[in-house]
Amino acid sequence: MKKLLFFALALFALVGCKNDEVVPEEPKADKISVLPESKEFDNNGGNISVMVTSTGEWTLGTKDNATYDWISTDKTKGTDGDMIKFTVNANETEQTRFAYYVFTCGKATAEFKITSFAGEVQKPTITVDEKEITKDYNKGSFQVVVKYSEGVDYRDLKAVIPEDATWLKHAVTLEGTEAGTANMQFEYEALEGLDAREVSFTINYDAESIPMKMIQTPEYVIIPESSMYTLGLEGGTLSINVTSNVDYNAEVITDGESWLTDYALSDGVNSWKYSSYDGKREATIRFTEAAPAEGAEPIVAEVRVVQSNALITTVARMNNHRAILSPVAPNKDVFKLGKNMTMEILIRPDANSFNSVNAILGLERRFLIRHSDGGNKGWWELVYARTSTNSLGENNEVKISGALLTAGKWTHIAVTVDDSSKKITLYQDGDFKTSQDFYYDMKDIDLSETYTANRQKQEFAIGYAYDNGRFFKGLVSEVRIWNRALTKEEINAKDHFYKVDPASEGLVAYWKMNDGEGSIYKDYTSNGNNLSAQINHGVWSTANAAWETVSLPE
Repeated sequence: MKKLLFFALALFALVGCKNDEVVPEEPKADKISVLPESKEFDNNGGNISVMVTSTGEWTLGTKDNATYDWISTDKTKGTDGDMIKFTVNANETEQTRFAYYVFTCGKATAEFKITSFAGEVQKPTITVDEKEITKDYNKGSFQVVVKYSEGVDYRDLKAVIPEDATWLKHAVTLEGTEAGTANMQFEYEALEGLDAREVSFTINYDAESIPMKMIQTPEYVIIPESSMYTLGLEGGTLSINVTSNVDYNAEVITDGESWLTDYALSDGVNSWKYSSYDGKREATIRFTEAAPAEGAEPIVAEVRVVQSNALITTVARMNNHRAILSPVAPNKDVFKLGKNMTMEILIRPDANSFNSVNAILGLERRFLIRHSDGGNKGWWELVYARTSTNSLGENNEVKISGALLTAGKWTHIAVTVDDSSKKITLYQDGDFKTSQDFYYDMKDIDLSETYTANRQKQEFAIGYAYDNGRFFKGLVSEVRIWNRALTKEEINAKDHFYKVDPASEGLVAYWKMNDGEGSIYKDYTSNGNNLSAQINHGVWSTANAAWETVSLPE
C-alpha cells in the first residue's frame, strides 16, 4: 500500500512539473546594417566613421578575404551602435582602387565599399541631348537617352513627374546600346481637348537634376456647327458657329458669292447677309486653315447652304441610336392595330448600312421593316408573325421583299395591311412594289407588346431590333403609324412624303423626328406617345438624340 501511494505521488509531481515547463522562445533573426554603405576619396585619402546597427556582436572582414594595405581600421569587432573608423592612405597610383568590407552578425552580413580615386573625386554627371519633347494628341510613348559619367548606376536614375500630370508616366529605364547611356521610357495618354498641354518634370541622379518638359499638341480642327444650313425665302443673317483651334479663312464658293455677302467674324461666329428669294438656290462655304505647318495640307471644312421653301429642315441620325416608346407613354393601346394599319418612314441610308442586317422600324418577330437580310444587300423587306410556332416555340415568320435602297438617297417606305382584302402591300416612293395575301393565322399587330428573345428585351423601336448590332445607319424622318390601310392615292398625295396633318383620320402616331434638341422625339398626334432617344455603349442608355440639317424635298 505504501509503495502504491508513493508511485501516485511521484506521478502527480511529474505531471505538475510538465505543466510548469517553460517553452523556449524562438531565436530572433540576425540583422546588421551600416551607415553609410559606401564612401569615395580623392587621391589625398582621409577617414570615415561608420555606425553599425546589429542584433548582437559583429566582426569585420573583407570580401573574398582580400587584404588592403592602403586602409586601416581602429577595430575589427563590436556590438550594436558601435562606430568604426576607416583611415585611407593617399592614392599615389594612376588607378582607381576599390575595397569591399563585410560586417557579420551571426548569419547576417552588410557590405561597406571604399573607392579611392587617383585624382580628385569627379562628381557624377548626367546629361540629355533633348530637354523638350513635343508629341501629337495620340496616345504614345517616347524615350529620353541619358548619358552618364563613371560611377553612375543607370538603375538609380529617377524621373520626378508632378502628381497632377496623371497623363504622363515613367515606364522603365533600360541600359543603352552605347556605353555610358541609358534609355528612360515614358508613356502618355491621348489628348482629347483642343488646347495643348505640357508638364515640367526632372530626371535625377543623387543631387544631379535635369529639368525636362513634355508638350502634347492637340488635333487641329475646323468644325462648323452643322454641315448644312437651310434658309427661308425671306432675307436675313446666316450665322455659323465654328469650333477651331487654328486661324482660318472663310470664302463663299459655287455661285453663292452674289447672295451671301457682308461677311463678319466675331467670337467664333461667322455671319453673312442674304436677300429674299422666290425659288431655290445653293452655295458652299469653305473654311480653310490660314497657316498650315510647313509641308502639311491645310485643314478644310465645307458647309452647304440652301435657300428654299423646304418642308423639312431637321432630321434624326440613328447611327448607334434608337427610339423606343417612353416608359410613361400615356396611350399605348392605340398600337393594338389588329389587321388594319399603315406604317410609313422616310429614310436615307448610309453606304455602310448595307454591310449587315439593319432594322428600320417595328417590333422584332411581330411586324418589322428591315433591310439586307440573308445576303439581299440593300433590299428592304417586311417580316410579320403567324400564331403558329416552330420547333423552338417561336412564332413562324413570313418575309415579303420590297425593293432596292440606294445609299445617300432619300426613300419613302410604306406598308399597308388591309383586313377587308386580306392583303399586305408594299410601296417605295409611292410606287407599288408587291402585294400578298396574308396568312390565315397572321398574328394581330400589337406594337405595344414587349417580350424577351435572344436574351434581350424586344420592343417597338425606330432604328433597332433583335440585338445591339442591328441598328440603322442613316437619317430618319416622318415616321407614322395609322390604324387603317392608306390607299395608293393617299400615299402619293401632294407633299405626303414630307408632311401630313397630325389630326388626319386614323393617324395614331406621328414622329416628325425634327425636334433638333433633347432626348425626346415628339408625337405630334393628340395621343402624345413620345419616343425616348437612347445610345448604345455596350448597353442602351438615355441620351440626347443626334440631328442633321437638311432641305427636303431636295
